[in-house]
Amino acid sequence: MLKGLYYIAPDPAKPSVVYQFIKKQADCYGIIVCQTRRDVDTLTRQLKALMPTQGLHGSISKVARDNLIENFKRKRIKLLILTEGFGSEISLEDIDLVLYYHPPQTMDLFHRYIDQLSRLDPSGAFYCLLTPAQQEALADLEKLPSLELSKHPTCLMNFQTPEEMAEQALTEKNNALRQRPPQPPTGSRTGTQFKNKGNQPSLPSRWV
Repeated sequence: MLKGLYYIAPDPAKPSVVYQFIKKQADCYGIIVCQTRRDVDTLTRQLKALMPTQGLHGSISKVARDNLIENFKRKRIKLLILTEGFGSEISLEDIDLVLYYHPPQTMDLFHRYIDQLSRLDPSGAFYCLLTPAQQEALADLEKLPSLELSKHPTCLMNFQTPEEMAEQALTEKNNALRQRPPQPPTGSRTGTQFKNKGNQPSLPSRWV
């Protein structure tokens, strides 16, 4: 049986919930399923800083979609964020994470994901985000005999706002840059003219 977790969080806090969660799953390979293109684009922008991430929805050309799916299969993309309409095009082989950003709307797809995950890897991770008003959707999710859902212990925490999250990401990036070893200045002269004793520049032969 596949064990899954659900979060209770208001809509404005959901991007922060996902960001903090993915940040701790640096080696994950999986998908995030959204209802709207806007959510796909928002999450893609925020999570690209953590790992190779791309979004997939109907506004993307077919050629670009095919390339995205192929790159995802080859694991050049570690995290694919997509609308439910394209979920049937994704194979869950080797995937260890499925996260629903909203309660599932297409239950057939949801059932396929859960059955496939539980067969391929019962330890694979399944997560679902719910607002307080969406908790009634749990009844439908809990009907699946192959899925055991429980509430995430931190789901009632005060999560960051998107602005605080962006500021934290910038701070972490700047801290990482400061920790890099210093690089020699570009264009520094390290040729033969400074190889003589005392690091004094050599004089041209016509001056000697």
